[in-house]
Amino acid sequence: MAVHAKGSTVKKCEDDDSVIVRAYDIEGRDTTMTVNLFCPAKAAERTNILEEEGKPWPLKKGGMEMPLGHHAIETIKFKLEK
Repeated sequence: MAVHAKGSTVKKCEDDDSVIVRAYDIEGRDTTMTVNLFCPAKAAERTNILEEEGKPWPLKKGGMEMPLGHHAIETIKFKLEK
């Protein structure tokens, strides 16, 4: 998994086997977060910072993109195929 954003982290979800990607803007500019996956994902959800209240987010082949506002923090939960 590769994340292209000025600030980011990848970790295992606290509640299940999903992977959490958190990206944040540190430059004060609107940008786009890009995530490239090296293994198939069956779903992606945009969640709050507590990894709750997920809403489906569209996956592209091999990853996804999301707008990242200035000084924003975005959290995406990936459910990977087993």
